[in-house]
Amino acid sequence: MNRRRSGGLVIAVMLVFAVATCSALSRTSRPAFVGSVNDMEMPCTLRVALYPMGSEEPLTSGPYTVEEVELINYVADVLAHEFGDFTVGGVTYEFSAEALKAGAVAVLMYGWYYSRHPTKPDYDLDNSTKAQVYIRGKARQKHVDAVKAVWGTVMVRADTEEIFPPQHGQGRYNGGGKSSDWMSQRGSIYLADQGYTWTEILRYYYPNSRLLQHPKPCAGL
Repeated sequence: MNRRRSGGLVIAVMLVFAVATCSALSRTSRPAFVGSVNDMEMPCTLRVALYPMGSEEPLTSGPYTVEEVELINYVADVLAHEFGDFTVGGVTYEFSAEALKAGAVAVLMYGWYYSRHPTKPDYDLDNSTKAQVYIRGKARQKHVDAVKAVWGTVMVRADTEEIFPPQHGQGRYNGGGKSSDWMSQRGSIYLADQGYTWTEILRYYYPNSRLLQHPKPCAGL
């Protein structure tokens, strides 16, 4: 009898906890962190090979120096270039907050992947178009805000929960490339303009993925 009452109490407490947890999650846009990546340490710095600057972007060959860059600063500065506003036919397109948040997650996970799978023994990835274009100090406030909004979000394969390097490129301002496992940077603006949230944009381009929240992300901006 006492054991049954005790068991009923435990079950009741567990149900209350579950309801409270679900209620808390419903109040946030960030996904709960579960799964095998729970023990995966988030890299706080990246070893970036710096090629000299060309006219607009870093060169893709030649001598380079290696610099250890804070991950969060790297993400913000890459985001500013890879997902930078552009003008076509006299019309200027600006990346909205939702498009930038989606881009920030893709940029973050690309860098994270290469911190675990370095391009060369002496560096993780370089600053050129061979990887993601990194130009120190390029981030503006809207890029910083986007990175802050999603910081700690982890994108993994839905079936294996392994991290992967999300591919992304210029693309066009349309809905092309759906489920291609490659995000159109300009297409992300289009989707945001159609009302897509940053999580929906990521699911659109990376269908075999899921978003988790890291329990111990590196310090923010």
